[in-house]
Amino acid sequence: MLVKPRAVALKRKGSCLGLLSLVLVVWAPALHAQGEKQTVIHVSVDEKHDRLTPDIERDIEWVHEFTVTLSGKNAVSEVQKNTFAGSSQHPATPKRQAHLMSENERQAALGQNGGKVVWQVLGPKKLRRIGVQGQSIAIFDIDIDGGNNCHITVRYLQQTGFSDTIGIRAGTGTIEHFTLARLVSASCSIEAS
Repeated sequence: MLVKPRAVALKRKGSCLGLLSLVLVVWAPALHAQGEKQTVIHVSVDEKHDRLTPDIERDIEWVHEFTVTLSGKNAVSEVQKNTFAGSSQHPATPKRQAHLMSENERQAALGQNGGKVVWQVLGPKKLRRIGVQGQSIAIFDIDIDGGNNCHITVRYLQQTGFSDTIGIRAGTGTIEHFTLARLVSASCSIEAS
């Protein structure tokens, strides 16, 4: 199942220079030596949730992989791959390998508003991705340390007034109710230039 691209917004309070300053501060030598260099960050998030309707299914596991490309032209693109990794009722086994369920791509220029995903620059070496889906919000904080090592913190929040989330059930395409996602693990890395 291929999901249509959705818009992504990038924000910086009062300025569109935030992403550019991140790229320049973290990777200035490479940018200078190779002209317009792109910075690529790889993110992997493994999460579980439970389906509540129409029948309960526990520990549904998904692995979400993101390839985020930052450029010196105030632009960001994001390719997301979503892979079903099994559940307590249907575990992934050697005979039933995890499989790609959807892939989508988002592109935007700094300062573009709208969409269900917002990228914010929090500082010279810090990015935040806010994704809104159903009745939940996923926040990824990406931090680059002095040694160019990537660190990520992932939080899932329930939107006010809701006790569960809604989403599309894989395989049927029907709208179902789910628990809030639970983080299993998260990692990020910067592609070597």
